[in-house]
Amino acid sequence: MRRALSLAFLVWVLSPLMTGCGTGQELSKTDAAVKKFHDQLDAGSFAQIYADSDDGMKKAASETKLTELLAAVNRKLGHVRKADRQGFFVNWNTSGKFIRANYKTQFDADTADEQFVFRVNGDQVSLVGYHINSDALVLK
Repeated sequence: MRRALSLAFLVWVLSPLMTGCGTGQELSKTDAAVKKFHDQLDAGSFAQIYADSDDGMKKAASETKLTELLAAVNRKLGHVRKADRQGFFVNWNTSGKFIRANYKTQFDADTADEQFVFRVNGDQVSLVGYHINSDALVLK
């Protein structure tokens, strides 16, 4: 009995360590997806961002609404100069595995807090949600 409890405790302690490698690889893919998003944003490829996004994003926002939002971000904030990940959260639920990544992003005109939500499907991450906060979006 004692041995079984010791083994159960060991598995409980080591489980997060064994699964951490996958999350690290997924975070690298998430960072690459954010870089691609910013490159497309800077290039004005708003329709491509929509086309590349997850079906969950497409259900939440029409192409017109998303492209208008991204055009406003591009117009009011300018190009991305630097984006630093501030934190992340991994969530598993009945709809799949999701990574929410928060970035502090320096644009030409101002800084912004950006939040990206990605669905993880095997080796792929796809954009499910995008949220941005910046005073320049309201004041300009």
